[in-house]
Amino acid sequence: MFEPYSEDKEGKYKYVRAMPDPETKTISYGAFYNNKTLEMIIIDDSVKTIGYCAFHGLSELKSITINDSVLIIGDNAFYGCKKLRTITIPKSVTSIGNWAFNSCTNLRDIIIPNSVKTIGMCAFAYCSKLAEVTIPDLIKTIECDAFWECSDMTHLTIGKSVKTIECDAFCMCYNLISIIFCNSIRTIESRAFYGCSKLTQVTIPDSVKNIGYSAFDDCPSLREVSIPSHLEKQVKTNEVFPEHTKIIVRPAL
Repeated sequence: MFEPYSEDKEGKYKYVRAMPDPETKTISYGAFYNNKTLEMIIIDDSVKTIGYCAFHGLSELKSITINDSVLIIGDNAFYGCKKLRTITIPKSVTSIGNWAFNSCTNLRDIIIPNSVKTIGMCAFAYCSKLAEVTIPDLIKTIECDAFWECSDMTHLTIGKSVKTIECDAFCMCYNLISIIFCNSIRTIESRAFYGCSKLTQVTIPDSVKNIGYSAFDDCPSLREVSIPSHLEKQVKTNEVFPEHTKIIVRPAL
């Protein structure tokens, strides 16, 4: 459902207001799936949920306005919107689904508000122009492949409630040079930061109790890491870091 605002010479709409199902307050499954003409969308202020694949594959979409009525951005909602450059997620949103912004290859700027409690697997994978990410404070788990191959990402700040970074979460973020970890993290799973080739130094917080196989392997610029003493055996057994990396073991607090 939509209200048209403008159309091209062939009568195809470029700018619309997306309306929900009046009963569910949801922009329904595949509502605009693979539309090739829309360039600008405003989400109506009655929408609560942006449904599965609602805007999947909108190859010409450049601008989307999400009103602060929206609570959930569903799975695959904006998958493959390759011309989308910036988006503001309102403070009403609590959940970003699996693959929600996957392959939005020109997405450069996104602010994830502290209202967000879950970011699904592969949610921002292959957002290759995304440069800086701050994980909100209510997030407890960064799911598998969430930011896989965000190749322009340079700076990452992990929110203060994160307990688990799942497998491959930031794998192949080639230009990542800075990670600020919080002291709540308990587990860094296998290959979480595999292939982050510009990462030079890492300090693993004392709070980390488990660190998985090859978590920081294939990071050729990683010269030095600092780990708490209780991780020393795991680090060797799981081949967590490249062979050339100097490991500084410090007494855990």
